[in-house]
Amino acid sequence: RNDKMADNYNEEKALLRTSSVMSSGSYFPEPALPDEKKPDGKTSVLGAAFIVSNAALGAGLLAMPYAFWSAGGVISGLLIEAFFVGVALCTILILCYFSELHQASTVQELMNKMFGSWAGVLTDFIVFIYSLTACITYIVVIGDQLEDFSSNFKVENNTVLLSHEWYMSRKFSVSVLSVLFILPLVMLKTIGALSWTSILGVLCCFYITVVMMVRYAIVSVNNTTYQCHAHRSIPQSCSPVRWEDFFNALPLLCFAYQCHMSAVPVYAGIKKRSVKRFGVSVLLAYLICFAVYSFVGVFGVLLFSNECIASDILRNFCPSDIPVDVARLSLVLCLITTYPILHYCGRSAVDVLLKKALFAVVSRKRWRHTRTSWEKRWDNWEGTRLRVIALIWFSVTLVLGIFIPNILVVVSPAGALAASFILIFPGMCLLKYCTPRPPCGRTCVKQVLWTVIGSLLVSAGAFIFGNDWTYNILLDSQLIHR
Repeated sequence: RNDKMADNYNEEKALLRTSSVMSSGSYFPEPALPDEKKPDGKTSVLGAAFIVSNAALGAGLLAMPYAFWSAGGVISGLLIEAFFVGVALCTILILCYFSELHQASTVQELMNKMFGSWAGVLTDFIVFIYSLTACITYIVVIGDQLEDFSSNFKVENNTVLLSHEWYMSRKFSVSVLSVLFILPLVMLKTIGALSWTSILGVLCCFYITVVMMVRYAIVSVNNTTYQCHAHRSIPQSCSPVRWEDFFNALPLLCFAYQCHMSAVPVYAGIKKRSVKRFGVSVLLAYLICFAVYSFVGVFGVLLFSNECIASDILRNFCPSDIPVDVARLSLVLCLITTYPILHYCGRSAVDVLLKKALFAVVSRKRWRHTRTSWEKRWDNWEGTRLRVIALIWFSVTLVLGIFIPNILVVVSPAGALAASFILIFPGMCLLKYCTPRPPCGRTCVKQVLWTVIGSLLVSAGAFIFGNDWTYNILLDSQLIHR
């Protein structure tokens, strides 16, 4: 009953904000009442920009040349990416606006307050699946880079490879690196503490971009093609680009630019919180991502235009290329700093699902008298509970990431789920806000406009989700070939 009273109180506050501004002729209300004191966070605008950009940069960087190639080339890839960035930038601000309006600190909390408990549970589950898939992807990519890097170490007679020794194996090296560097970061309680590590991750992505540009410049000056006589883990044959391959590039772009899930908790912890202030952080973050992704996508396609492009572009390079080896290690460092951001979102989703399941049980008539004591215990066990969830999460993603063969197996389905955060959830928020409101005067046109935009966002997100999952099912059934 207390939860229901709290939900009614929040709804009344939101309606009060709406009615106070509707009378002044503005369609969207201000996010908060003047006499409400907003909780002040500790993250600066610049720190928030680096956290958001680092949440987006990562494994999607490697798949960007493959996405450009699937989209039909450099020009079409850049046009699609530019349009997608504009849409993603607007939708992330929509989510932050409504999270401020309803005083929500996560996406799942926002959906719970706007659409009810069923939507909150469903969103928690989607956040859990996406975060788990993304973290597995990072472990897979870390393993790929360490495997390629370790192949350089040979004994002088070139007959016995050190990479075949147990201490240079993929399973051992990934496990040791993850325990030493990733595990301490996932034990942090708040996401704001990752701002400094995020700066390091962004700088590592810049180095990878510079390596791609320099390698293409060398090839262009010498008027040759990239030569490598060593073995590379790339497709030996690939079908020519077809017009329908354009749709396969969309989930990759969704995965590359999905930072909406982590942006809402980052916004909740920013200093002097406001949507306009956070808009500066998001704009800076997306400019960084667009520059890095565009350069890697363009030069990756131009550099390897005469051969098949792997879903991990660094695998197209020669294993003995020293600057590229440094880029591989830089990418490993970038993913070490990105993993905790997605883990934080997934951990909060698991925590909420466990809490709802527990209180659904104790709310039954037989145990209803113990609910108050369980609420106190739940709050007292927060630190221990979060550490246990973090440890189990880390162990599961590490085990699965070691045995999955390549990133496309997980990046493509994860991109379909990312469409939910980029397109479907913001579109649902717009529709929920616009549809029950009768048109009045000057706001009638705006209401129709936002309703149309919300419908288009939901439809586009549902199409990307359905198309990608259908494609992967047909691919796994061997009814079609990549």
